[in-house]
Amino acid sequence: MLTLIVSGALAATPTLAAPGLQCSGIEPALCDAYLEHFVGKLTSRRLAVTTKNDMAQIIGAERQRQLVGCTTESNACLAELTAALGVANLLTGTVAKTESGYVSTLKVLDASAGATKWSATTRVDTEKALFVFFEEQAGALIDVIAPGLPPAGVAPVVKWIPAMVGGLAVILGGTLLFASEGEAELLRDYAKAVDPMAMYRADADPMKPQTYEAYINDIAASGRDFQIAGWVTFGLGVAAITSSIVWALLPSSPVTATVVPTAHGATFGLAMELP
Repeated sequence: MLTLIVSGALAATPTLAAPGLQCSGIEPALCDAYLEHFVGKLTSRRLAVTTKNDMAQIIGAERQRQLVGCTTESNACLAELTAALGVANLLTGTVAKTESGYVSTLKVLDASAGATKWSATTRVDTEKALFVFFEEQAGALIDVIAPGLPPAGVAPVVKWIPAMVGGLAVILGGTLLFASEGEAELLRDYAKAVDPMAMYRADADPMKPQTYEAYINDIAASGRDFQIAGWVTFGLGVAAITSSIVWALLPSSPVTATVVPTAHGATFGLAMELP
């Protein structure tokens, strides 16, 4: 009954369950931190992991404690736990603090056979070295149970969304710049006209009475507005396209585009973390 209820609740079957580490000489919160660090490295490679918090919600905290306590001692318990969670692999491990440092063992059990599929052991002097061990073994574990699993990150198509938006911005910016050039051309025509007043009477909007000087000033102001908006939009588009290209070339390095308004327009910048 437990298996049926849980299997209906899970939208996707996780690959690995990590019910917790057995720690000695270490505070429980710190022990949990070690596990979370290790699990974080696994999930960064797109490996679905069910943690003990997830398990408590799925099978209940009390039953979780009962099952976790017998995962390494009884195949029957192991079978019940993995069936309830719908996992193919179960992560167990120990961390012990000694006078000279730390001793840790990690092990992955095959859910169907109950046999050890992968294990790693270390003895280190410092907590920092222990964290390094977890980081290194996370990659080794994935290579065993999910070889070829790509690193987590944004889907490739998403990386080109800024370029698509940037392309539209470039087109819009070019259109605005073209419009500003049209206003400038109109002003040049007035400057060359033999009879500017006659041209003004032909061009002016009859619904907007104004003097010749005000009309010319409106054209000049409109041209400046089009030009500023055009260059800002065009620059944003180029920055977005550039960030997409760099993002695609450096998938492991986040790239951000920054726009800072200034008194005369805007300043653009790209920031990235090189691998």
